[in-house]
Amino acid sequence: MNNRRRSFRNVSELVLCDVKKEISSTAKRYVNLIQEYQNQPRMVLPGDVLNGQIYRNLPSNKSNKLTLMLHADGAPVTKVGGKSLWPIQCTLVEIPPPMRDRADATMILGAWLGGTHPNRDLLWCYIVQQIHDLFKNGIIISTDAGEKLKFNIRAQYATFDLPALAQNCNIIQFNGYDACPDCDIHGIAIGRQVFYPYSATPAAPKTDHDYTTLSIQNTTVTASKGIKGPTPLTKILVFPDQIAIDYMHLVCSGHFKTLITYWEKNLLPGVFDQSSNYLISIILPHSFRYQFIPLVQYSQWKTKMFRDFLLYISPVFACLFLPDTLALHFIHYFLHVGALYAYDDITELNDIENIFNYYYEHIVDYYGEKSQLCTLHLHSHLKEQVLKHGALVYTSCFARESYIGHSLKWCLDLAMDILPTSYNRVRRSTAGINKRFDEQEYVLVSFPQWNKHSIVPSVSIDIDPLDKQNGSIKTFGSRKNLRIVSTGPKEVMKERASRYAVSAASEEVELVPDEQENNENQDDNYDDDDYSPSITHRMDHESKKRITTGERSKSSIDIISPDVSDPNTTTSSNNMNPQKTPLCNRELNFSRVYTSKVGTKRCHEDNHDESSLSGTDISDDEYDKDLTVVNKSNELQSLLKKPRLKRKKKVGQPVSNVDQPCNGCKILDEEIKQLRKRVDQLEKVIPVIKKFRSKTPITPVNQSNSVGDINGVYANIERVTGINPNQIKSTPNRPTMIMRELIKKCDRIGDKTYLKEHESLFK
Repeated sequence: MNNRRRSFRNVSELVLCDVKKEISSTAKRYVNLIQEYQNQPRMVLPGDVLNGQIYRNLPSNKSNKLTLMLHADGAPVTKVGGKSLWPIQCTLVEIPPPMRDRADATMILGAWLGGTHPNRDLLWCYIVQQIHDLFKNGIIISTDAGEKLKFNIRAQYATFDLPALAQNCNIIQFNGYDACPDCDIHGIAIGRQVFYPYSATPAAPKTDHDYTTLSIQNTTVTASKGIKGPTPLTKILVFPDQIAIDYMHLVCSGHFKTLITYWEKNLLPGVFDQSSNYLISIILPHSFRYQFIPLVQYSQWKTKMFRDFLLYISPVFACLFLPDTLALHFIHYFLHVGALYAYDDITELNDIENIFNYYYEHIVDYYGEKSQLCTLHLHSHLKEQVLKHGALVYTSCFARESYIGHSLKWCLDLAMDILPTSYNRVRRSTAGINKRFDEQEYVLVSFPQWNKHSIVPSVSIDIDPLDKQNGSIKTFGSRKNLRIVSTGPKEVMKERASRYAVSAASEEVELVPDEQENNENQDDNYDDDDYSPSITHRMDHESKKRITTGERSKSSIDIISPDVSDPNTTTSSNNMNPQKTPLCNRELNFSRVYTSKVGTKRCHEDNHDESSLSGTDISDDEYDKDLTVVNKSNELQSLLKKPRLKRKKKVGQPVSNVDQPCNGCKILDEEIKQLRKRVDQLEKVIPVIKKFRSKTPITPVNQSNSVGDINGVYANIERVTGINPNQIKSTPNRPTMIMRELIKKCDRIGDKTYLKEHESLFK
């Protein structure tokens, strides 16, 4: 592309499926089980999703329905090229377990294969739009007997592990401030790591109103409550009630694995070896299809081993090998997880949170204050999640991760076939990526105002159109001006940087562009070690940055903010001291997601996408023709949108003051004013920039200028003042500062005769 070879790593592939066709084929295959199971779920599996609070409160609960459970996660395909696969899986709640976890009952709504994390909007927008259309129109399935059944489509939840949760919901990563998706706890920093200590007073819960309004507002990091921007999922899900955290990663390969790490450090080596021998002496039933490996090799365990060890062996293990106080403390954690994992009656969960609160409060007494990570705090919301969506065993991602493993095997052959033809240079399959021969172009840049220089990728620099040697780079949340010294491969730039440091007496610094920094914060969530403590643990840089308007509107999504005056809204952002209301007890408002089809005018307007998830007015047919078209940004698209007709108010509803502009109009007016202000400023500044850029710039610190006239002037100045202008440490683009420094160093500040005599030279 553009006369340049594209490497295998830089090619990303996106596949979007027909959601209606996927649901129809799967539901038709299990239509008999669906009709039978949804009528008697309490008798068969009391802890299943069908008995949760969300399922019972969803609209269209009395007729035939199909309820979707969504899941998205990524896994590396191969080390060569750095490709990763991100499938969007979907299952039906009405199919009883374990049948719902079979491969033929799992639907793939889309998939991303690329060397980077998927673009949130490209991956979700088209899929969300299809699901939203099915909310209104339903689906008709023909049985084998020739009978046609109409089903209403609903959404139960979307589940992710913590890195994928931040990626898809557009919130702060789990290692930063305000990382909890359910409450407003801020967290404290100890060193360079953020922790979430226990508090007897729970933090105020986050609401759907927070996610739909704060995501499009220009607020500070603290006021944004960890919500970085909009996400397409708010169109089909009520946040955060319909977002479930996967206990497989949170508990099994997360906190419990961390506990084993603490035990290995605290116990004597002989005791830990004895416990390892005890573990391998246990014979598991044949249905497990594996046997435990030694505990000293727990870093090589699979996640299912941590699960089985926690649920079936850990109480006896703790009593035999841990000190009594430590074992008693761990038993509280085991009871909490075991009760939420599976239950026969919902009353078994009464006051179960008190057991975990004791464990949470006293964990610092045994493992230190740095043991209260965000992963531990999220355990306090597990009971609310279970009451809303059912026991943990029915919402876990073990089956979903297994399906991803099968998908990797399917696409691995294709990826390996592409590799030899994509690379001109042959690489060994076991060598990985050799960073010495990085194909990316790098730039050696200098910052004269700070006497620093650095090597950065050329794609991260914005070059000045008036002067190709000047530019700027955005790093650490702000844009910094720079001057380009040289361009080429990274190894060549390293050699030139060392020579430049000697000649210009400049210090080399390491800069990370903001886009690259965001990608590094999004860890590869396929590894089980994602949540384990690390000595080199870095605090999320995004929790320090102020979220600007440009970052807020970077997404091509327009989210409908709920009416603040709506009487059905359960919370208000104006309440400065909100009282703690259990998420499982507050009334859920699904009217924002599930629109009614009553009334001709309402139905006609619903055919248009009011939320503008795609950011354009493109029809479905036009979208199918070219799915790779990048939509326009919200700022320009909002100016091009045609004004919509005002809806006719229903009788009995209070009529608001029509003279007052709506919130959306106020936001658009403010954006238009800002754009006009910027245009006016540019019109004033551009002539001045052209005037000064036409002149030869002053040479930076300790650098010789190639222009003969300037060198002659500098020689005359040195002859008159006795000072070399190149040695003046001042900003090159501020000649008055250089002149003031010269006059100051030659002790001629008050000598008007001297200044008037050499006035032409100084000018």
